[in-house]
Amino acid sequence: MKILRRRLACTKVAEGVSVLDAIEGSDGMIRIFLTGGATIQDLMLAGPLRPPAAVGGAGGPILTAQRLGAGPVTLGPVGAAGTPLAPVAEETALLAGRRCLMGQINGQDAAQLRDWLAFNAQAHGADGAVVLVRDPPPRADDLARDLGPVAGMKTVILVDAPIPLGAADAPSERAILNAPDAPGRRHATAPPEPWTSPLGPVAMSELLRWRFLDRAEGVASIDVSDLILPETGASVFERARATVAGVVALIGKRAYPWELPEGAAPRHADHICVAADARTGHSRWCVAPEIAGPAAIWRASQILRTRGRVADNMAFRRCMALRHDGDQPLITRKRLVEDPALVALIEGGTLAAARAEGPRRMPAQPRPARKEAPATPREGRTLIVSTMKDEGPFILEWIAYHRAIGVDDFLIYTNDCSDGTDRMLDLLAARGILARRDNPYRDTDLKPQHAALRAAETDPRVREAGWVICMDVDEFINIHAGEGRLSDLHAVLGEVDLVSLTWRLFGNGDITGFEDAPVTRRFTLCAAKDTRNPLQAWGIKTLFRNDGTFQRFGVHRPRGAEATAYQGLRWVNGSGRPVPPNMFRNAWRSTPESVGYELAGINHYAVRSAESFLVKRDRGRVNHVDRDQGLPYWFRMNHNVEEDLSIQPRLALMEAELARLMADPEIAAAHLAAVAHHRARIADLRARPDWADFYSEITGARMRRLSRLHRHFDRSVYDAGPQSVPDEVVQRRALPQRFRLAVKVDGVVH
Repeated sequence: MKILRRRLACTKVAEGVSVLDAIEGSDGMIRIFLTGGATIQDLMLAGPLRPPAAVGGAGGPILTAQRLGAGPVTLGPVGAAGTPLAPVAEETALLAGRRCLMGQINGQDAAQLRDWLAFNAQAHGADGAVVLVRDPPPRADDLARDLGPVAGMKTVILVDAPIPLGAADAPSERAILNAPDAPGRRHATAPPEPWTSPLGPVAMSELLRWRFLDRAEGVASIDVSDLILPETGASVFERARATVAGVVALIGKRAYPWELPEGAAPRHADHICVAADARTGHSRWCVAPEIAGPAAIWRASQILRTRGRVADNMAFRRCMALRHDGDQPLITRKRLVEDPALVALIEGGTLAAARAEGPRRMPAQPRPARKEAPATPREGRTLIVSTMKDEGPFILEWIAYHRAIGVDDFLIYTNDCSDGTDRMLDLLAARGILARRDNPYRDTDLKPQHAALRAAETDPRVREAGWVICMDVDEFINIHAGEGRLSDLHAVLGEVDLVSLTWRLFGNGDITGFEDAPVTRRFTLCAAKDTRNPLQAWGIKTLFRNDGTFQRFGVHRPRGAEATAYQGLRWVNGSGRPVPPNMFRNAWRSTPESVGYELAGINHYAVRSAESFLVKRDRGRVNHVDRDQGLPYWFRMNHNVEEDLSIQPRLALMEAELARLMADPEIAAAHLAAVAHHRARIADLRARPDWADFYSEITGARMRRLSRLHRHFDRSVYDAGPQSVPDEVVQRRALPQRFRLAVKVDGVVH
């Protein structure tokens, strides 16, 4: 195996203007690669090249610039007079016809480099490599000395530079703050390390291509930490040659060791785990240069201007312990599961084990138990956990509706009520309908809603429930299966563990005044199902099996499960389709891949009437207590785009249950007292000048019109507020279906 050493020229021609390399090609062209944001004009002003106008005629260096992000590639014929930059001749003959790797090494050692070369030689038939060494000289010389032969490899070229190639003001790529899954990374700091910081020149792939790789049979762009998973039938290079574009997209996930031996340097074969909720977070490629063509542009994460669409892809794993320094954890262990693909590589011998005993494997983990051993949950018994403050007029409808569709029990935490909410709930509790608890938030550093959910985790009502959902009094489960009961939903879904129900935001329907009447009958206008903005439009609430899998309750979904518990977890959306694994740990809203309303959803009446919204704003929020529910909130949540009457068939059942509750004189009196208090608060607030102005604004013609245009607004519009929507947009009688409005950070609308 030949191990060759090369160094980039890195010629400084002026302050802030450096030439990484100037390459003389066999096609009679000079390709000049500049650092940072330098341009061909900068190069001319610095003196090494004469402007075309000054040269003129055939044979002069007629130059053009092709931009690659911040760094251009400059092309021009080699003139008889040559160029003061003394270009180096291309060396593409060294790797002509070879299957090559192109990557960078940033702190990895010779043993790790050898593992990488050996794996790709065995798994994909690679026989050549160009490796950019990011560490300061003479690191590349040390690697060349220590590497040794690798079976199947014929030529390895180690390339370094006399100057740092990283971003000057960025920390090392190996710092923990650059490890995406590391706990606490957002609070980590590190000094600038331009030698090892993320690569600055975006034209580096093109530079290595024209100097070494343009005549290779195939080139796979992956770092020394990356392993392309082999697939049956063809190597990555053969797959690239079989495509019209000549390119295979490589889609990567991060991999981690479960445990390293004390004092041992990590190796590829130690990496047997991935995050249970892993997203495909990295992009690379493999190209067949002859097929992709000379006009193709090689970028770090993609190939541009190919002869056809890139339609094929393969998976790779990024071995994170090879990329980052220090003793800090790279990921929380609770998130990890073993990756069968990586385990198979080691057990099958494609990836050589780093140690005789093999990698440290994950211990067998039984299904986790709750903090306190629960009583045997009753399979069909459903409990709602909720928090309330001054919701008196709306409680009975909400209780009656959910009892009518099959909810068995309610656990409700209250705080700082002044409208009789506590009195109402205590009366219902005395009749065995629910349980009320004082919210313990004052004794914690938590917000009221989070404090209540923490307390609920060990409450006896929870331990007795078979199913649990955490939801608010303005949210109604809307089941479309069968007759709209929970039993109908379970019958259709079969054996599942969680059902995430997506919000549908219901607006005020231009109703301004409060009435003591069911919210579900009065308000029928809502957001379109395909309205993904604002973010809240697709919020979820999750009904989950209370079997000990999850240790903590969350506002939108349960949390605190071991990663191993996610394997085989039956989690579906409101259409009964599986929820993508990348939503398992942190998602609080649906995505285009996970949204579904066909079987069930949540009707979210966040604003109700304009008058009731005044009281809601004055009361404050139970979760985001420091955020005003003012005009921006009204704008985000008041959607009057479509009519949805799907909940109406269940309202007769709700009203029958409501009548039974109201037949109790004490409950009826408590309800009427809460209604009277609500009306008195409305009158008081409307009498105040500032609140009267706010009421006039939310009920005015402009806000009514905006409530019907939500399908046309980008997320940025909600961030900027309703004032960002131009009057000409509001005043247009109709907007095209595909019209979308976005607002730039500087306030310019496009």
